[in-house]
Amino acid sequence: MAAAKILLVDDDPVVLEMVGDALREMGYEFHSYNNAVGTNAQLFKVKPDLLILDINMPGLLKGNRICQIIRDQGYFKNLKILFYSSLPEAELRVLAEQHGADDYLSKSDDLRELQRKVLSML
Repeated sequence: MAAAKILLVDDDPVVLEMVGDALREMGYEFHSYNNAVGTNAQLFKVKPDLLILDINMPGLLKGNRICQIIRDQGYFKNLKILFYSSLPEAELRVLAEQHGADDYLSKSDDLRELQRKVLSML
């Protein structure tokens, strides 16, 4: 069975590297993208099983809006979406409910919680 594919969209190169290492260690096929603009094209290219989205990225297009666009388009009906941001959990929960994300997690230096969350979603 092929490894599940994960796409992380985040503007922070340190987060991209740390999360990538943690998820590759678990055997996932990991892809990253560092810009909100162009995320849709990356989805068609990678065809991930899970999209991990930062909320606060530079520019007008934020992670919650990307999520809403993906859900409205309907091309990726089975795609799991996880909001992964430095925002407080309560705020992330509301954004996830409003924009159609499957789950949410506040960023921390301890990536074990992210690993557990990903494992439960896939």
